[in-house]
Amino acid sequence: MKKLSIIILSLFSYYSAKAQTINPRAFTLRGTVDTRARDTIDIQYVNEAGETIKDSIISDKATFIVKGNIAEPSTIWLNIRGKDRSYKKSGSLFIEPKEMKIAINKDNVNLSALSGSITQDEFSKLNRDEEAVTNEIASSTGKYNNETDNAKRFIRKDKIRALEFSFISTHPDSYLSPFLMKKYAGYQYRDSLESQYKKLTARMQNSIIGKQLHTYLQHPAFKPQTPSVGHLAPDFTETGINNEQVSLSSYRGKHYVLLDFWASWCGPCLAMLPKVKELYAKYHSKGLEVIGINMDYTPEKWKKAVAKESITQWKNIFPTKIEFSNEYPLISEYGVTTIPALFLIDKNGKLVDIVVDEQGLNTTLNNHLAEAFK
Repeated sequence: MKKLSIIILSLFSYYSAKAQTINPRAFTLRGTVDTRARDTIDIQYVNEAGETIKDSIISDKATFIVKGNIAEPSTIWLNIRGKDRSYKKSGSLFIEPKEMKIAINKDNVNLSALSGSITQDEFSKLNRDEEAVTNEIASSTGKYNNETDNAKRFIRKDKIRALEFSFISTHPDSYLSPFLMKKYAGYQYRDSLESQYKKLTARMQNSIIGKQLHTYLQHPAFKPQTPSVGHLAPDFTETGINNEQVSLSSYRGKHYVLLDFWASWCGPCLAMLPKVKELYAKYHSKGLEVIGINMDYTPEKWKKAVAKESITQWKNIFPTKIEFSNEYPLISEYGVTTIPALFLIDKNGKLVDIVVDEQGLNTTLNNHLAEAFK
């Protein structure tokens, strides 16, 4: 019995010591590549020390191994060059500190078969869902052409964003979530980004990108932020399309006001205009006013768009721009970083609702107006 105990203890000590030598940040990427052409595959990633590591593989070798250390799941960039060193294809995939296998797809690097990375599995699934959205839009509206490309792109962009925001909210412990949040950081309201950040697990908040997001949220240069619902909406006075003065405060005590930030190049904005017209026709006599705030590139484009879309029944303004800059104070005050964006303001000048998509227009905004004018 004593001898058996010694053997068990020895085995325990051996495996404990072996476990201690395993580097939890080490990765091994074992790959295969098509050898029909003698291409060079450049590899680039950021190691655990934050250093950019670069390496190359000659594709006439059917198999290869890449080893290194990374702090957490992160992207590895692959670039394929021909014999003459000319660029051919590039793409990126998510690797993790573990054993992985990859079969490089030289026609589409992003479709390379990578196994062993949970983050890449999630990203591949998301990409398939996004591809389905693209195919759905193409099949329902016909192939892209010059006349309708922009509208279709904006519809697709809006649906892709909805898919990725849904992923963030349902995967708070995925490394892909802060990666997607960083992608949209400069294109959404601060309170929206902060709300997403707070829902992440502590592990994700303390990830490399999670810490970057936290720093970004605290930075004083990150000015855009929506006014809070329940607080007074920022007042403004701008020149209307007929050179009249349009002041938000002039409606206080008398009307509900719907601010509609839009542009003629914004497909979702144009898609929502018929519903805005419908709400205006239904509630204007009861006290609803609409102010269209245009974000086209020039006043000339704005005036043509107002006439084309037949929205002269309500006030239309083109925000004042700070001279020698690209800053529009009104847009900054309302934290508008993406459109469409609609703000419903009550008779007391307080913000009641913020709507950024057609679903919100049909539900919360419609419900607020129905309740206000019942």
